Formats: sequence, C-alpha cells, structure tokens
Amino acid sequence: MIDRRHQHDRADDSRRKKHGVFSGYFMPPEYFQHVAMAVCPPSAATMYGPFFSYLLAFDGWRHSLPVEDKKRVPYAQVVNPPPLYAVPTPSDLPEGIFFHTRAVTFESDDQLLDRVTHAALWTESPKDLLRRDEIIETVSRWSGFFIDPGQIRFGCIKDLLPMYDPQDGTIGW
Repeated sequence: MIDRRHQHDRADDSRRKKHGVFSGYFMPPEYFQHVAMAVCPPSAATMYGPFFSYLLAFDGWRHSLPVEDKKRVPYAQVVNPPPLYAVPTPSDLPEGIFFHTRAVTFESDDQLLDRVTHAALWTESPKDLLRRDEIIETVSRWSGFFIDPGQIRFGCIKDLLPMYDPQDGTIGW
C-alpha cells in the first residue's frame, strides 16, 4: 500500500517552509523569567513546571493584548531549548529568548558566519531600536516592569519563516 498523505508536499517544492535569517534581540532566560512574572499572574507562570511555563504565560499575556499592542511585542522565540521529552528540572534553561525585528530569506550559512559581508543583518538599525523600545514600553505600560536595555543584545538566528508566501516570496508576521 502506498502512503499518499504527504505526497503533494514532496512533489511541490514551493509548498515547503523556507528558512530565514532573523535579526532581533536576545534576552537571557533568567531575565525573561522576571519579565514573564511581571506581565502574568504568578500562578499562571508556575503551574506548568520549569522554564516553559514562563514562555506559556508570556505568550498568553501577549495574545490577550489589544491588536495594536500585540503588534508591538513579537513572539518570544526560544533559542536552543532543553530537550522536550527529558524530565524537566529547574536548571533546564534554553540559551535565550529571541524577539525578532526583521527577517530575510536564508540563502547560505555565510549570512550567519560572515558579519562583514552581511553587516546589514548584524547591524542594529534605527528601526530595530524603535522595535526594541516598543517592546520595552508596552511591557512597562501593561505591567509596570521596565526591561533594562542592558539585559538584551542584538543578534541574528536562523529559523523557519512563520508565514512565507511561495507565490510572491514575501515574508509575513
């Protein structure tokens, strides 16, 4: 018997998800826990277990925001998370949390390794700073917690593009 459930995915290359290089801001996981506790009720951030409970609580808070404020706070993306199926311990922390500000289609590993040739990806722009300040201001306005800009750093990661349109090649959020 031939399994045809995913046959169209393999045959139609345009339907595959594309990778992107995201520019944005990294936050240490320990600091992110403070942010999540500030924007969410403590019970919501602790009832699910270790670190991922903070991520779930933050994501729930983000989704509860009015549309205009939700646009100002990007998804909190986990960088190098601990294994999903391991028994979690309080010390199981990801490398960091990433808030993207912009993205381009991934072409080669050179984009992540050669910071001179691809300086535009690795250089913090005025638009990036504006997005960072919007995140800080929105969190502060809704929770009273001020995110210290010294606790976040600019950088890039490679990941799947969430809404890549193969018809016109655009990247959506």
